[in-house]
Amino acid sequence: PSRAVYLVQREGAERMAAPPGSKTYGALSVNLQALATARTVRRVPPGAFQPPPAVDSAVVVVEPRATPVIDAGQE
Repeated sequence: PSRAVYLVQREGAERMAAPPGSKTYGALSVNLQALATARTVRRVPPGAFQPPPAVDSAVVVVEPRATPVIDAGQE
């Protein structure tokens, strides 16, 4: 796909889009960002759901990189 859109827990969205060196940058960030870019486009408050969860959510857009950081054989 040329784009995937996910609704995830806010902490997961932060990890997906975390820049290198940030507190939330880790294995998820590295693996995802090697092949794609991720950006949080909207926060979704608990009140948007019924019943409301105990966490905030976020919408994340993931798009493949034109040139991946790693080759297909290294996946």
